[in-house]
Amino acid sequence: MVMSAGPSTAPVGDGVQLIGGRLLRTYSPLMVLEGHENAVYAVLDIGGGQIVSASLDTTMRVWDVSTGVCLRCLSCNSEGSGHDGGILCLTLMQDGR
Repeated sequence: MVMSAGPSTAPVGDGVQLIGGRLLRTYSPLMVLEGHENAVYAVLDIGGGQIVSASLDTTMRVWDVSTGVCLRCLSCNSEGSGHDGGILCLTLMQDGR
């Protein structure tokens, strides 16, 4: 059991946790994608077996869902980009861009 000043968290069974007096089902991850150096705030399915993740490390990464391989890393804090903070959200435009 974890003791803290805030809501308590305690495992009560396989895949179930008691958090703040409520039972919540938890799941084991299917895959861990490693590469970001800070928290990931958004993930977007772009189709074709690929997802994009956005992070406070100022990068977006394109991942192959079946292998977990990072296909591309896009940095948003390069010289002259006009952006130097973390990325908090992603969206897909109607034309697929």
